[in-house]
Amino acid sequence: MRLPTSEPRRVQLNLTSLIDVLFILIIFFVVSSTWREQPVLELDLPEAGTAQNQPVDDVVVTVDGDGSVYLGDRPVTKEALASELAVALGESPGAVVITADEAAPHGTVVHILDAARAQGASRVLLSALPGKKRSSEAAGPLPGEPARE
Repeated sequence: MRLPTSEPRRVQLNLTSLIDVLFILIIFFVVSSTWREQPVLELDLPEAGTAQNQPVDDVVVTVDGDGSVYLGDRPVTKEALASELAVALGESPGAVVITADEAAPHGTVVHILDAARAQGASRVLLSALPGKKRSSEAAGPLPGEPARE
């Protein structure tokens, strides 16, 4: 009579349940995380002592240091800006936020401001970084301003 020999059994790990748990964790973190639109351009925003952080979900027009204009994240020419703003503002005109680099040409910012008002924007906001409040006597004249005596 032959006795059965015991062969070592191979242990099998069932990965199906571990993969299910992994997918549930991924879904949880994707659903519970907040998605924020990050600007594509790196800008050197000017500082303003009276700047306030305000969440705005409206039309954003960006001007880089070279004077290139972007509506949202798309480049747009200065000539086509008014018609693009009209489409972006649509039926219910909201606010237009102008985010301009500190080195951006002043004329370009004024052109955007004028186009936004012409298309019926309810408000036009200028974006700046919060900075120290400026004391007019202690700080001296602004750039381009004559010195007081």
